[in-house]
Amino acid sequence: MGEIQEICQKISNLQNDDGGIEDASPGIHSLPVEILCHIFRMCIPDNHFKRPTHYSAPLLLGRVCKYWKDIAWNEATLWTRPRFSFPSGSTYTKSPLLRSTLEVYQKRSKDADFDLSVNQTSGFNINGATDDLEALLDTLPRCRGLWMSCQERLWLELFNGLSRLVLRRLEYIFIKIHSPSGELRLRNAPRLRAVRLHLVHPGCLSLFTLPYTQLLDLSCVLGRDRSRTSSPAVDAWRSLLVKCPNLRVIEAYFQGYGLDRSNLIRSSIMSAKFDHVRKIIIRLGFRTNLANILNGFSFPIIEELHVIATSHPVCLLPPTVSFFEGLNTTLSYVSRLTSLRLIRVSFASSELQALLQATPLITSLDIMLGAFHPSHARFEIDDENLRFLLTIFDFELHPVIPRLRHLRLYLKVDDDISQDDNAAQYAVVAHSRYRWMSKHAEDHQILKALPSYPFRLYLKYEPNGEDIILAIARGIGSTAFPVLWPERSNCFMKEQ
Repeated sequence: MGEIQEICQKISNLQNDDGGIEDASPGIHSLPVEILCHIFRMCIPDNHFKRPTHYSAPLLLGRVCKYWKDIAWNEATLWTRPRFSFPSGSTYTKSPLLRSTLEVYQKRSKDADFDLSVNQTSGFNINGATDDLEALLDTLPRCRGLWMSCQERLWLELFNGLSRLVLRRLEYIFIKIHSPSGELRLRNAPRLRAVRLHLVHPGCLSLFTLPYTQLLDLSCVLGRDRSRTSSPAVDAWRSLLVKCPNLRVIEAYFQGYGLDRSNLIRSSIMSAKFDHVRKIIIRLGFRTNLANILNGFSFPIIEELHVIATSHPVCLLPPTVSFFEGLNTTLSYVSRLTSLRLIRVSFASSELQALLQATPLITSLDIMLGAFHPSHARFEIDDENLRFLLTIFDFELHPVIPRLRHLRLYLKVDDDISQDDNAAQYAVVAHSRYRWMSKHAEDHQILKALPSYPFRLYLKYEPNGEDIILAIARGIGSTAFPVLWPERSNCFMKEQ
């Protein structure tokens, strides 16, 4: 009983104390305004097609306290990313929320550049939406970035207005459209450098008139997920590519699927030299090979190449071409690569060895090898030969890829051997590479600039692989912390 009275007395003393907890200011109020604004900016949703609401930043920030409201309402950079959605329906009612929200963003952003997003959902009826579209068009000259996901009618209304505007601030544009029935002419955008296109019908590319020679970054998603008509998409993309001679980054995703031999496409005969391209990312949803996609193209200074098969594994070269001959002709540019990522690409053992020997400048390597297991609906990793080729057994000999500092592998668990034996197969790769780079750190012929760590193994693993990861760390030993970087993957089939 005495203990209870003592506790009650302490509570009473705290409540009567002027310097008690009740008067303590939140710690976040002690942060400088600049840091608080930076935190606020990180709260803005990344989804470009999510409509702003009172339950998300920046509108939500004004509902926490007056201090936050005063800061958020006067920080222009929080009000530069308005997002608007035209919902589906048989009729369209003028939206006072759209106009009022747009006015709020315009006022509070002051004269800062806009990143505007417009999304039209399927089934939208544009009748009666003219005033709202005009309000959006009035903001376009302020836009630095523009994201548009449109159906047919909105394409006509919005792009007809877009074509006649002078967009002096526009630097990048994203367009997703299904069935356009009009042209888009973007000639008056002197600062436009990056274009992202997501088109269901490859023929839509002919409807665009862009300032091709000033583009530095071009990304295209073409076709449907279940499409088997691949050649038109590739040919349309190649025709667009040759119009853009100054590109630095090329990215393409050819959607589709299938293993029919009819899908072993051959692209149109067309040649071009891209003197400025440093990075290429190709995603393939149907069976083909990289040589056909890039047939006739040359890349003298390319540094980074990604090839990702989103369906069944693809090849680098057609079966009619000798792999060793192709490395010296069609794929000769791989010898200049410093970064290579191959996800679900098919190799014979001798082909993989030839590729690694032909790419001595690589410092970053990410390879997923294997095949789909139809009965288990999963992707089975098969990287035994790769691990053998990358392991250094004799430190007096020159290994393949001597500059390798970043290696990403995908954990294969062999049920026929023990957990420690599974772990040892990866530990020996990491340990031997770490020893090699540590020993040759001062050899400037091999490595001119070394980071704070000589080598890292980024090891992807699926659920239930944690125990083997711990066993691999034990196998590497005292250097496990800087060398081994585990990365959890929900499913190898979904790795993109």
